[in-house]
Amino acid sequence: MARKSRKNQERTPLSRERVLNAAIEMVDESGVEGLSMRKLGAQLGVEAMSLYNYVANKEDILNGIVEMIMAELEIPGTQSDWRQMLRNRANALRQMFMRHPWAIQLVESRTNQGEAAMRYYDTLLGRLRGAGFATSMVVNALFFVDSYLYGFVTQQLSQPYKSDEDFKEAMGQMAQQVPADIYPNIAAMVSDPATWQGLDYDQIFDYGLELVLDALARSLSKDG
Repeated sequence: MARKSRKNQERTPLSRERVLNAAIEMVDESGVEGLSMRKLGAQLGVEAMSLYNYVANKEDILNGIVEMIMAELEIPGTQSDWRQMLRNRANALRQMFMRHPWAIQLVESRTNQGEAAMRYYDTLLGRLRGAGFATSMVVNALFFVDSYLYGFVTQQLSQPYKSDEDFKEAMGQMAQQVPADIYPNIAAMVSDPATWQGLDYDQIFDYGLELVLDALARSLSKDG
């Protein structure tokens, strides 16, 4: 999102939505640690005190921006089975976290769930219960899927490779430096042409997600 000029900012009236959108832009660029009322006010072209007419404090801002990004998620419909629903949800959340890397630390830590999140989860829980999952198992199922999702996204965001070329260069250096007589399995991996194809995160994520969904299907079948 392109920033507005200071003159345009001054002409646009403040609102809670505008303050929260500016906060999302700020944390997308600098992380949650870079967010402050002073900096946010400066970005909007106003004094920090003016923001308190629309947000109570920084915690209120954090709750608000989580609510806004949760509203980006499409509420599950009835056109797909529970596996496809969870598949769609996992991919949508992963894409959201890649757009907003800071969100992975905040979404689950909020005790004040907004209306968008409440509607989303209520529909989700209802669909899973309707598919035959016991109420207690629904919680376990979502925790199981989300543990995989959050772990995968955290690892992907932590990777030092910014492109396939970076990855291939790192593999090439490792192939030259790793002594095969000491680390035979690592040497075999970096010498395998398949390793040099790059990291297809989408393919890897989908593979692991299907294993998770297979486990849930077996549990549902057993319980049913």
